[in-house]
Amino acid sequence: MKQKRILSPIRHFQILAVSYFSLEILFRLLMNFDLFNVQMLRILMFTLTLSGLLVLVTMPLKPKPAIILNGVVLFAACFLGFSQVSYRNYMGNFFSVRLIGMFNEVASYSVDFISYLRPVYFICFLPFIAYLYMIRRNRDRIALFSWKETLTGSMILLTLHLFSLLSLGWWVNEIAIVLPREIYYEPVFSEPALRELGVERFFIRDVVYALSYNASDVEIPDNDSSNTPDDPQDVDDRVFDDTLWIQRMNEETDENIREIDRYLLSRDITGTNEVSGVLKGKNVIYVLVEAMDWLAIDEVLTPTLYRLTQEGLLFDHYYVPQYSCNTAESELISLTSLLPHPGSCTQVKFTDNTYSQSILNLFKNAGYFTTSYHNFSDKFYPRSTTHINLGSQKYYNDDDLNITNLDGWPSDVELMEEALAHFIDEDKFFSYIITSSMHLPYDVDSTLGNRYLEEVQARYPDAPLTIQRYKSKAMEFDRSIEVLIQGLEDAGKLEDTVLVLYPDHFPLKTEIDEIIANTSQFDRSYGMDLYRSMMVIYNPLLEGRTISTVASTFDLLPTITNLLGIKSDPRLYFGQDIFDPEADHMVYFANGNWVHPLGYYSAAEGNFFPDDPQNTLSEDEIIAYNQKVKDYFDVSHQILISDYFSKR
Repeated sequence: MKQKRILSPIRHFQILAVSYFSLEILFRLLMNFDLFNVQMLRILMFTLTLSGLLVLVTMPLKPKPAIILNGVVLFAACFLGFSQVSYRNYMGNFFSVRLIGMFNEVASYSVDFISYLRPVYFICFLPFIAYLYMIRRNRDRIALFSWKETLTGSMILLTLHLFSLLSLGWWVNEIAIVLPREIYYEPVFSEPALRELGVERFFIRDVVYALSYNASDVEIPDNDSSNTPDDPQDVDDRVFDDTLWIQRMNEETDENIREIDRYLLSRDITGTNEVSGVLKGKNVIYVLVEAMDWLAIDEVLTPTLYRLTQEGLLFDHYYVPQYSCNTAESELISLTSLLPHPGSCTQVKFTDNTYSQSILNLFKNAGYFTTSYHNFSDKFYPRSTTHINLGSQKYYNDDDLNITNLDGWPSDVELMEEALAHFIDEDKFFSYIITSSMHLPYDVDSTLGNRYLEEVQARYPDAPLTIQRYKSKAMEFDRSIEVLIQGLEDAGKLEDTVLVLYPDHFPLKTEIDEIIANTSQFDRSYGMDLYRSMMVIYNPLLEGRTISTVASTFDLLPTITNLLGIKSDPRLYFGQDIFDPEADHMVYFANGNWVHPLGYYSAAEGNFFPDDPQNTLSEDEIIAYNQKVKDYFDVSHQILISDYFSKR
């Protein structure tokens, strides 16, 4: 008679532990995370704790249900690893469970997302397959622990878990933007959290954080400024009467609102500078250009765009930090200079907020006719609602404009023709235009991706087809800018109008190596330079020049309002006027990274990398900048979640 093999709880624990730890190793290999560091020891302890807990919890079950339940949990963990790898390579960042509330918007990308999956990502499921194989070889039935063995196992697990938690205080990097203990309880920055905690533990802590988060528990930091709310600041050329604001703060019963008041009031009021008001009274066309990138600049293929970079103000160290919902977040940042909360889609989550400080509202209050335009529907983001709250007197999408349906995304030429008719006859206008011609995908046929393909291939015969299609789409956008400029000139308003072109993100769904190899202007592989694009401000009366100050989407509002002489309180914004010689010019990324004029800080590696080793930041300066970035995220999120400006 054949003897039945027994899968002991110890053996089951070993199989689970190997499976889960293998998943962590595969995930780190796919993401190019370091395998040989102290983080892996902590992740190993987390893995052992989880595996042991699962064995103890399922041990009272019959063999088949116990194996099925553990298999389902392991499969879910593998799917999480697979999803994080896929999402990172598709959207440029990791996701949080806090995005579940925006399921409909995320699901809108599902077909295209699935088409972008790469076979190598599926190795995340190897631990699950290995688990099934090892279980099949190692059991006919599951042996149970005795009560003494169960008690002993529980004590070992508890001890191991305590050591795991204690380890959060060991091997601490003093210049990390978030310490391991902080990131365990508040995994706001997904990439550092995944590096420190691993896939499984990050998910568990992310769920706990999402369920337990209470806005009132977040402490508004003290500002480093020596100013106090009651003291007038010595800025001769920019004066604000804070009497009413201070009165409202003193009467406020909501302590969170009072703390935000106190923080903002204590910030410095920056002065004017040499370009303040040089474009005062002019109209503005504010253009968020889909996927505008250095790859689109070509003297022959995109002559109008190229001309604007030569004859206008070209900001060549302009970064586009990506947040959870790339275009929507860049849009909101450029209009409000607020930091989105990592893991949330701000324009969706805070649709009904009041944004009295937005650039649209500032220009509207200054007597401008404010409108906004996009040649697509509200399928992804509720712009029809958000834009009105942001200060647009009327938002026009494809239902309001005569836009032709194409295979792929519509033409920006039609968008400009349609939009012009709505504002060109106004005395003073601020028109916000969101383009789409350069939208992904680039790896499949589309009307605009193929429209100028022969011309592109004649000039760039060796470029990958994805890059060629992108350039074809860029040519359509170039013609739309030509139409816009010609329309202004025909109406006699070109000299009285300022054109601002800025990107929402780099060309997504494009191999990073292809972007790097086909960018000729600088080394795109260095630091955060994958996210380095350009911004252009054009007016025929401006003298063309290149400005290499470190800047980003956050800086647009204070820069444009300063140029146009529109009064705005710099204390309400987290960006800086790019022309301010006294400002701390920095770029803030969703994962805790930041760029500084002297180099860049990697939150994942917990280190600052200077451009010149002989000219770097001290440890104290790095720690201070890290605290500043964290403070900005905390205060900005409090402003959003409390709908602060509706009360002020």
